[in-house]
Amino acid sequence: MSTELPTDLRDLHAYVDAQLPAAEQQRIEALLGRDPEAEARVSDYRALGTALRNLYDPILSEPV
Repeated sequence: MSTELPTDLRDLHAYVDAQLPAAEQQRIEALLGRDPEAEARVSDYRALGTALRNLYDPILSEPV
């Protein structure tokens, strides 16, 4: 069993994390315009990232 994510999921994660080259970013944006499931997944990834930052960012300023 492979634990590697399908290319589309990797691309969506990279898109949310702003890790794609401009051409790939445009490709994903075009995909999001025609694929409501991918658009929902990106929205969920962004919400999860926001929730994690809200939860853990305060720890970054705590003394070690």
